[in-house]
Amino acid sequence: MFAIFSKFPNPEKLLDELAIFDDKFGDIPKFEYEPFEDLMECYKIFHKYKFNNDDEHIQLFNILSFVSNQYFALKNCSFQRRNIESVQLVDELVESCRKKNLWSETTVEKYFLGMELARNWRMFFVSYTKKNVRATNNKFFNITRRRKSGEHQLATYIVERLGTELGWDLNDQRDYFYDKSSIQTGAHWERLCKEKVETSFTLIQLVEQAIFNKEPVSENYAYREFFDFMEVRKPYLEIDNSRCAFILLDVSNKELETEVVPEYQSWKKFIRQTHQPWQPLINIKPREMETEVIPALKKHIISNANKVVNKYLSLIKENFDLN
Repeated sequence: MFAIFSKFPNPEKLLDELAIFDDKFGDIPKFEYEPFEDLMECYKIFHKYKFNNDDEHIQLFNILSFVSNQYFALKNCSFQRRNIESVQLVDELVESCRKKNLWSETTVEKYFLGMELARNWRMFFVSYTKKNVRATNNKFFNITRRRKSGEHQLATYIVERLGTELGWDLNDQRDYFYDKSSIQTGAHWERLCKEKVETSFTLIQLVEQAIFNKEPVSENYAYREFFDFMEVRKPYLEIDNSRCAFILLDVSNKELETEVVPEYQSWKKFIRQTHQPWQPLINIKPREMETEVIPALKKHIISNANKVVNKYLSLIKENFDLN
């Protein structure tokens, strides 16, 4: 979990030296560490609390607030995950705190979980079916302009457009999960999908009639992905809007009202109540896809990430039990 390499040799000593300058001269010299402003922010947090106050959850709140600001640049509905070296410094200082038993084990565990949310959770997981994929590609050719068989062209199109909107390098798969590109040959893909969907801020599911036709239920991976996503019950995931983004392709609300497979009834009901408003997609024009659907989807997934992180931080500040 903690950084092995750092540009900050002996970070505790460095912060002590900064504190001496601050106390004696009221002015901190500009050391040759970059980024200097982030280093100063670390200094303010750790020097203020000195690891010895009773309100360690308030200290943890300030530290994780700083870390989340480094990893999440949420401005004007844009997103960029940043690897900031100052977070390495935070890691090393918290490790020092842990070794000295200055934090309780519960506080340390909350720190690990907060860092996991900031570092490793994905912005979205794309769920869909490849059943009847050729027919689906033909239906949405006017949007994708692609008919390559064997691959769900609409799913690929949505991932690529979101990546462009968010300024991502799509070869870097840390920020999303799409099984066309995210599963390497030979990987145990069922285990991998479960792990990734459970650690994603948003589930994007493309809903077409074929998604409900797979039996037995245990082999319907779209259903299993939805089930695994919804099964993760944590207080910081209970935000005021659904973290699912259901996109109806060729299914109407009326068709979602009936279901003969018992396990699918609650799934369909949830889709019917929470799907995105511009539906079904079969009636959407290419220009509307570019100007309305993709921007709305982008806003939704960024909002979810922001709300989950902020909810986690608020629970930390309240010293709430996160289990």
